[in-house]
Amino acid sequence: MNKDEIRKNIEFESFTIEDFLKTNKWINDPEIMSRSFIRQKVSVSEQEKIFRRLSSDKSYIFHKLIFQGRFIGAIGVKKIDYINRNGEIWIYIGEKEFWGQGIGTIAIRKYSELITKNYNLHKIYATVLSDNIPSLKMFMKAGFNVEGKLLDHVFFNGEFKNIIILARIFKQD
Repeated sequence: MNKDEIRKNIEFESFTIEDFLKTNKWINDPEIMSRSFIRQKVSVSEQEKIFRRLSSDKSYIFHKLIFQGRFIGAIGVKKIDYINRNGEIWIYIGEKEFWGQGIGTIAIRKYSELITKNYNLHKIYATVLSDNIPSLKMFMKAGFNVEGKLLDHVFFNGEFKNIIILARIFKQD
C-alpha cells in the first residue's frame, strides 16, 4: 500500500470510556511498555480514573487511531501550551500486525497537521527513549528534527536512559 492509500485509510475518532479501557492490554504489553514511558502495569480502574481526568484537561487531546476501519492504537498531544503554541505528541500502535508499515509515520504527520491547524499550534515536539530506534525513525520520517538529548534523564528497567527531543515547526497561513 502506498503512502497516499495509507493516508486515506487513517482516521482519528474520539474515545469513549469503553474504547479507552480496551487499550489496557496494549499499554500493559511488555514490548510496548519497553518503548514508552509506562513504568508499571495499569489496572482497568486506574485507567478509568486517568481517562476521566484527561477528558477534562484542556492541555491534553487524544484520539483513537483507526486504520481501514479498525481501532489499532491511540494518538494525542499533551502539555499543550496555548501561549507559546506548542505541545508534545505521542502515539502507540497496539495492534502489532500494523507495526513497520509506515502507518505511524503517516498518522503522526496527518494528526500534527490537524492539531496545529485546529488548535493554532506552531510547534509539535516528541520525547523518545534513545534506544527506541523504530520511534525515532518514525518521527524523523514524519518531518520531525532532533533538537536535543537529555542524558540519563529517566530511570527505567534498572538503568538510566537518555531522551531524544524531536520537533516540527508548522507555519500557519
